[in-house]
Amino acid sequence: YALRRLTRRLWRWREEFGDETFCALRLGRGAAGANAPALTAHDFSGPTLLTCLLAFVCFSLVASSVYVLNDLLDLAADRRHPDKILRPIAAGRLPIRTAFGASGLLAGLSWALALSVSPAVWAMTAAYMALSLCYSLWLKKYRWIDVMTLAALFVVRGESVSLLRAGPQA
Repeated sequence: YALRRLTRRLWRWREEFGDETFCALRLGRGAAGANAPALTAHDFSGPTLLTCLLAFVCFSLVASSVYVLNDLLDLAADRRHPDKILRPIAAGRLPIRTAFGASGLLAGLSWALALSVSPAVWAMTAAYMALSLCYSLWLKKYRWIDVMTLAALFVVRGESVSLLRAGPQA
């Protein structure tokens, strides 16, 4: 029970520093490593940093979109779980209709922004979203496939920024 108390305390802290929508979207969580290739290569030029920042935003938006959709898909199970019931959608603090709208809006914004950066970034964003959706719908049910899929999602994010750093895309 000690772990449960600590977890609940963490949730209360989280609620103090962000509203329900922010917590549900988890902005940036899925794209935390997007700028790592530029930083490790010590390439701090303006165009490189700008394109890496845009890629970071694209992956943040698409990851948030899929996270919200995943929470909607798992809604019934989350409502039965003693800890997951505290999630904003499962607890009813974020309406289902709003969550669906936010998920679609975030996906659309991500794709539009990615296409404005380059076709290669759009393709990587689309691949990331497709793999994330497959994970949410089917792949997370299988233990080792689950782990490999999560690893592949990190690789896709890293490779997208590597494509940006390689130069202009035709």
